[in-house]
Amino acid sequence: MTWGIAGECGLRWVLDEQPSPAGTQRLISIKQLCRDLLADAWIDAVVGYTTLTVFIDFSVMPRSEALGLLSPLVGQLKSEAGQESVIATTKLPVVTLPTLYHPAVAADLAELADRKQLTVEEVVDLHSQRTYFAYANGFAPGFSYLGDVDPRIAIERLSTPRRQVPAGSVGIADRQTAVYPQASPGGWHIIGRCLTPLFDPQHTPPTLISVGQWVKFEAIDIDEFQRQGGDL
Repeated sequence: MTWGIAGECGLRWVLDEQPSPAGTQRLISIKQLCRDLLADAWIDAVVGYTTLTVFIDFSVMPRSEALGLLSPLVGQLKSEAGQESVIATTKLPVVTLPTLYHPAVAADLAELADRKQLTVEEVVDLHSQRTYFAYANGFAPGFSYLGDVDPRIAIERLSTPRRQVPAGSVGIADRQTAVYPQASPGGWHIIGRCLTPLFDPQHTPPTLISVGQWVKFEAIDIDEFQRQGGDL
């Protein structure tokens, strides 16, 4: 685990390991430690798959002083036997996303099933029976990168992204899954539609899914989808 410079006002942790829920939880805990140490110099922080970028007001705390405060965290964490003693586990509620898996709203569902030599029902079961971990937020407001998809339905991105993917579309790319919060371009394979709002700037926090949270997709039928305001 090392520090690096990230632009004019950022410092970045990098974990030298593969992405994992445990690694993300460590980064979340380090984020809180950094916030406490930086006090008024704290601006914000972003957790990635294996990174934590902390943004600092260097007019309040010089870069050299911030480095002096934060760099020892690496040694502190490494010296602790069994990092659970200094790494808190976030306890956020599981987010459940009602989802319609149907070709009428899922342009790639049937093709994915065919390519994987599965039935549509098997694809739905494999996707909806897992609980996914939110590794990172990005690409668009409210877009959460969730993993890990069952390898039997993992698939590479589309060779040519679509110009417009409808809001609420549930997609798969490699072993990640996600929901498009707004209509936007996108290159993921679309297998369903979810009507749950994922981003509202009037709420605190504005995103429904936070990094470190667990997410489940709940399969619903057309009647329930339409009762929720869905349009086929």
